[in-house]
Amino acid sequence: MRHKRTEDTHTNRLVETIKLLLIFLVSTATVFGQTKMNSVETKTTEFITNDLKAVQGKDSDHYLFEKVLAFDKTVLADSTINNYFTTKELRAFNRMRFKKGLKWNFSSPGIHIVSETKLDSFNRTDFIYYSYSSPLLSKDGNRILVTRGFFCGLLCGGGATFLYEKRNGIWERIQKFNEWGE
Repeated sequence: MRHKRTEDTHTNRLVETIKLLLIFLVSTATVFGQTKMNSVETKTTEFITNDLKAVQGKDSDHYLFEKVLAFDKTVLADSTINNYFTTKELRAFNRMRFKKGLKWNFSSPGIHIVSETKLDSFNRTDFIYYSYSSPLLSKDGNRILVTRGFFCGLLCGGGATFLYEKRNGIWERIQKFNEWGE
């Protein structure tokens, strides 16, 4: 009987991990260049588009590095994260292995996806270039953890990992973790 209970526990953990992995894969499918987007892919594109407009202004052109930024997993150890994600979600996020070399591939008005930048004679760029990790979504789809970086020259750049929560249909930034740069 004891062996059966252990087996059931392992099976339940595996099922939960697979569910969260599927949520992650679906939420980041835009990086694989699919032409027909599902609702989660659309939400990811809308999230990045709206976030770029919030940090840089609605009327500006926005520049996004095509390479998907690595997610900062050290954030998952922060005790405040427990207020927003279940233990099962956090365990599954910690076990995720992110494929290297993924690229964003979507179209949105005013957003230019670029593969490289050019520096002027003062080692600066003409624009601020942003990059995003694949977002980690809560099971209910109401919270997102995403690492966002920016680059504006050899001595100009930075970023952080951000926690967003959807309130009244709008993603609101709740907390910032592990800020670096500038």
